[in-house]
Amino acid sequence: MGKVRIALVSVSLLFLPVGLQATPLIQKIVNNTDFGLLILSHSDNSSCSLQGKSIIIKPHDTFNHEFLLELGQPSLVLRPVYFQDSVTKENVWLTDQSYQYQAELVKKAYQVWKKQKKLHKYKKNYQQWLQLWVGLDLSVLPHQVEMLGYLLNLSRVAMYNNSHKHLQWLSFSKGVFSKLVLELHILQKRRKGLQGKIQILHGEGGICNNGIIERL
Repeated sequence: MGKVRIALVSVSLLFLPVGLQATPLIQKIVNNTDFGLLILSHSDNSSCSLQGKSIIIKPHDTFNHEFLLELGQPSLVLRPVYFQDSVTKENVWLTDQSYQYQAELVKKAYQVWKKQKKLHKYKKNYQQWLQLWVGLDLSVLPHQVEMLGYLLNLSRVAMYNNSHKHLQWLSFSKGVFSKLVLELHILQKRRKGLQGKIQILHGEGGICNNGIIERL
């Protein structure tokens, strides 16, 4: 009987969180699209937050500023706000100055996109294009996983928009086994539109210390 109790305790310990004082962090966002991506919201309330800074990641550019993720809510939201004609380099806006989509602006951007991409057989209208090809906002949602009342040392991270979803797993193990560092890659497919991909890298995450991200 004693051996059975020891075995049960040992199994339970496997589900206890390890190193949860570390917060997952994004080390870069790679924008491999023809769209400018506004960092619309960031749920981190620390002094390291990107909240309210109106940062736009330019087309085919990389944002290298590290920042933390909050678990249990959309931690990061990216909004496509303009389309860049790859020939003229003109930025054709989809939103107004408050970064809200406007029908006439979306229609103009759609016409420029369709002509530049030479997709004459694309049958959807500009509203469907915004909903299903551009896909509206790209959100990053991390959340912890529970089993039988115990937190696992793994956590799901989803990146999704209106037409596509990508899921990855984080690992809160310590040392070289920890995988708490993310890179976000935003791609565009000729027929399927904008898609977010998550790359998980080894690293123990980080904390915010007086406005500076410190890796653990």
